[in-house]
Amino acid sequence: RPPPDTTPSVIHKIRELHKDLYSIGEKLPKRNKLGVHAMVEKYCLELLALTIIAAFSRGVEKISALKEARVRTHIIAHLLRTEHDLGILTADKYLRLSAQLVEIGKMLSGWIVSQTHKEP
Repeated sequence: RPPPDTTPSVIHKIRELHKDLYSIGEKLPKRNKLGVHAMVEKYCLELLALTIIAAFSRGVEKISALKEARVRTHIIAHLLRTEHDLGILTADKYLRLSAQLVEIGKMLSGWIVSQTHKEP
């Protein structure tokens, strides 16, 4: 069964977020790149994987993957805030990445709501 119409767009948004994170990481000093920033990238890739799993799952498995993905967005948000607080991310980069993450979170929440209101 193909994924719902909204799925490719959220997956695309997550891929765009990861590309931005990767580009930022290329320019960071080694300590920052291999520290907190590496964790941000790791959780972003997990977020991507969970949404792809959800796209090809059904029922409880789909909702579970989506809820795990939503948790990853919150983890990433907190790690980005830490990077900003430590001076690893400039305010511009932090705000841009946070806005992307907010949009992804809204899309995931909408997907969860649409799945929980479906008739079995």
